[in-house]
Amino acid sequence: MIDNAARQGDARGDHEFARRLLDSGLAKFTEAPLLDRAKALLYRAELAVRGGDRSAAAGSLSEALSLDLSDEERTAIAAELAHATEIVQGMAG
Repeated sequence: MIDNAARQGDARGDHEFARRLLDSGLAKFTEAPLLDRAKALLYRAELAVRGGDRSAAAGSLSEALSLDLSDEERTAIAAELAHATEIVQGMAG
């Protein structure tokens, strides 16, 4: 799911289509591992920032933060989480 979205969002610059791919994947694969969901949500937040959609960016970040991840899982995505938090907060200024 994330790889397909990254091809659209990063390689082709089609951020909206990439967000739709993530939305579809998140809706379809509700039983996906929480770590995978968190990564998808954090990338979705980044795509929303690129598209100037502060509400979607903040919502995706908030949803990622609300997942019941283990300490190990949080450590695994610490850099992605810090990046997403920084860019979403940067939209407010």
